[in-house]
Amino acid sequence: MVNIQGIRALADRTIEGGGDWAMNINAFDWVPGVGLCGVYGAYETTGDRKYLDFLTDWADEFLMHAYDMQT
Repeated sequence: MVNIQGIRALADRTIEGGGDWAMNINAFDWVPGVGLCGVYGAYETTGDRKYLDFLTDWADEFLMHAYDMQT
């Protein structure tokens, strides 16, 4: 049985950022990348478009950072 409420709670916490944990989703780095994978999983599980919209907005904002860093 899938805990949809738990998935939504974690995904919402990830996209809202801040709080008492080390995830800064508003950066181009490895840790936020893991968070983005979780947000995509939340989209796949819930079908809630806000998660997909967040991902595409994030990619639009941070894509150039990837080219700048050349990692």
